[in-house]
Amino acid sequence: MGGSESAWHRNYVWVSYPYHELPQREGAVTKSLESSRFIWGTANKQLQADLSELKAEYIFRNENAIASFIASHRASAAILTRAIPQLKKFFGENVVFSLQAVSDDDGSTSLYAIVVWRGPAEGAESALEDFDECWWLNQHPQSELTFTYELA
Repeated sequence: MGGSESAWHRNYVWVSYPYHELPQREGAVTKSLESSRFIWGTANKQLQADLSELKAEYIFRNENAIASFIASHRASAAILTRAIPQLKKFFGENVVFSLQAVSDDDGSTSLYAIVVWRGPAEGAESALEDFDECWWLNQHPQSELTFTYELA
């Protein structure tokens, strides 16, 4: 008697029936798990696509922290992508952009989009002010996202 049959004794006669698996029950929990898996997979693919797009424009200074920040602040990826043409408009085409995530003592994380500026500080300050007034301040507020510059 193998695993494919079940047998039992009945009035001294062995009766054998083919083994049948119990039917799968598709309840709310199963459907919820499938739905959650699908949503997670879709969100993860979108996150990876967003990170790839950002890497094409920004240098990541601490990649794992940036990926974690983008994962928990999903709107920031689109803002950073839309900011590139504006940053180039005010800072010039040949500047380098980088991202750096910084964690505070209280556990909160901020993301800095940094323009690496090779000219005098006054030029960077003026460009950042114009960028802020003409574009950044018209965006949905993102208190954890800061645009700044650093002198090279």
